[in-house]
Amino acid sequence: ENAKLISRSIIRESYKIDDETMVTFSVGPEPLEQIELERENAKTCLALGIPALFSYEMVQCGDKVGVIYEHMLAKTLGHQIMEDPDHLERYAALYADSLKKKHSIHVAPGKLPFIEDDYRRSLEAMKGLLTDEEIEKCSRLVDAVPDRDTFLAMGFNPGTVLYKDGEIYMN
Repeated sequence: ENAKLISRSIIRESYKIDDETMVTFSVGPEPLEQIELERENAKTCLALGIPALFSYEMVQCGDKVGVIYEHMLAKTLGHQIMEDPDHLERYAALYADSLKKKHSIHVAPGKLPFIEDDYRRSLEAMKGLLTDEEIEKCSRLVDAVPDRDTFLAMGFNPGTVLYKDGEIYMN
């Protein structure tokens, strides 16, 4: 209650609780197992050397369940760009370099979820929102992506990643 919204994507919202913590909720319904997996994935990312926020505990607020994370008093990269548009090229290069580094980290099987499974679950959840033909087209796109053993950041965009002191952190 009365927490300040600090980032929003299609599937998540993050709110500042105080100077040291923030909470992230799913916008729509999400099983508790998935929320716990997100919390554990944040810890795994840190162990792999991926700049990410430390996750603490799961909490309930009204009908939503979320995860409390450290709050670094950082801005989203999107807010940083809007406040400093003269350096857009520098931020774009930082964003691209950050993504390339993250996507080159090899991950042992079972350490993080297989991204194809996430996309398939998302497509299943979109039945009723998309036509069968659209679902089939999306499924073919997922099938076309080669299997890899490297980290893949889902939802890594300027509106959700955090920027502080020249570094980008996963939120």
